[in-house]
Amino acid sequence: MTKTRVMPHRVATSDSVSWHPWTILTPSGWLTVPDMLTDWDYATDIVLRSAATVDIAAVLEATGLSSTGALELIAVVDCPAAMRRVVGRSPIDDGGGAQIEISLPRGQMARELRLSTKLVTAESSSSVGLRIGWRRGSILAFSAPQVIVLEGSGGRFPIEPVDFQKVGRPPSPWALVTSFTDLNESFAGAVRLLVNTGHPVGLLAMQKEPPQGLPAVLKADVVRRLLAEIAHQDLELAESHDDESVGAVASGMCELYLSQPLATVIKTLRTDPGYLDDLLQASMDPLREVWTE
Repeated sequence: MTKTRVMPHRVATSDSVSWHPWTILTPSGWLTVPDMLTDWDYATDIVLRSAATVDIAAVLEATGLSSTGALELIAVVDCPAAMRRVVGRSPIDDGGGAQIEISLPRGQMARELRLSTKLVTAESSSSVGLRIGWRRGSILAFSAPQVIVLEGSGGRFPIEPVDFQKVGRPPSPWALVTSFTDLNESFAGAVRLLVNTGHPVGLLAMQKEPPQGLPAVLKADVVRRLLAEIAHQDLELAESHDDESVGAVASGMCELYLSQPLATVIKTLRTDPGYLDDLLQASMDPLREVWTE
């Protein structure tokens, strides 16, 4: 169902603004944003672009504004799961075009992104007529919203299907295997998620569309295990780490789920592991999806 907004001021007609599809920067160039980013993980850089073409004369006539300088395009990316919003702005050029690029901070997004674009009043002005959107940010037109799923079929970690019985491992549904001795080592090369092909839950976890709630339980367990492994080792906990390293990914997880730096989380884990486990459970809440959705 299409939502209708009733504004207290004059707005642009629907045919006076053309909304271009959102695009995403990939190794192959700019591509139309898909419904699901299957290769996404917490260390992924996401750069998005929004654009629109405005019929300036039609918009000014409909809204009562006086010039192109009174118009501005705003692109908004919301991540409800992380309670974050990133906003980009662009003036409208003389030809009616505007384009905005938004870079999203790695390690601070999860689950899904909600994209929207608006044409708004650029600056506040007191010398305007009746029912004219004179406040900065007054919405004159808006695009249909779009959602990108970040946690769909793509794994967050390098996954290796293994029959645990054949390799002599305990018959758990999955296990996290690490080989790093420095937090600046490559995450992809030092962390593997082994999934037990001899366990029914392990088989379900490898499906393209696993049962409701299972990905959340798996993710929470892997985050806990990775942090526990870091806490177990006597590693240097620097303020920053190399891109795509174990430390960078772990730091992103700590900021996203606990709003704390990695060093603080590891210190708590070493002194009071039960308390930190409670914090993770409260923040990630993996069982909510199993029992309430």
